[in-house]
Amino acid sequence: TGDVVALKIIDNGDDDESRQVRFEREVRAAGRLVHPNICRVVSFGRAQSQLFMAMELVEGLTLQKTIKLRGTLPVPVALEALRQLLRALSCAHAAGVAHRDLKPANVMVTPDGTVKLLDFGIAKSQEDATVTATGLLIGTPAFMAPEQILGKGADSRSDLFSAGVTFLV
Repeated sequence: TGDVVALKIIDNGDDDESRQVRFEREVRAAGRLVHPNICRVVSFGRAQSQLFMAMELVEGLTLQKTIKLRGTLPVPVALEALRQLLRALSCAHAAGVAHRDLKPANVMVTPDGTVKLLDFGIAKSQEDATVTATGLLIGTPAFMAPEQILGKGADSRSDLFSAGVTFLV
């Protein structure tokens, strides 16, 4: 298409089946989400021993870097960013996808103030038959909902908790 894209690549050479499964889950989850506040997956495939995903190239900074550079966001700016993030989550949740790792590093802010949710690497679809192994903590503890930290699973409510914590930073 001539579009400039971002590539996410994992080396499949070490035959780490769990990494492949997580990557394929990310492709399936993110690939079916079409929303102006979600980083769009353009294509995916395998080249030699590497799995890749081509995504919309989002110019800007992560919310984490934005806050580090600017300090606390003014309330109107933070509210607008949160509104956009909640719209992205609404789309994902309507499709049965829980992000499960919502944090400032997974939220991009473009120069015009558009928020884009990205990195569905540990997202969980209601359609996925597999369950995270007992005792395995997946995500970023500082932004996790209590039930997620306790290993009781994560769903759309957990994402909403994490969204709130993301904007407390």
